[in-house]
Amino acid sequence: MLKDVEPDLVVERWPPLPDAAIYHGTDGPLQMIADWIEGFDRFETSVNEYIDVNSDQVITRIHQKAIGAGSGVPVEADFGSFGR
Repeated sequence: MLKDVEPDLVVERWPPLPDAAIYHGTDGPLQMIADWIEGFDRFETSVNEYIDVNSDQVITRIHQKAIGAGSGVPVEADFGSFGR
């Protein structure tokens, strides 16, 4: 996936997600993932669906499962991701 990342890529993680942030460049997606999962002892993610919006855009339905670091609390959530 990262071989096709443009150097001027901007990735945004916005509210209501905790710690909204903006990531830049080819390392941006990896840093965003590292920041997101640092609070978990175990983390899994899977794509449930790709939805074509038009010839340049896609919405991805993502399911995540995790175990909280230290607390051991299980967490599950569904997210959408919009991209070009």
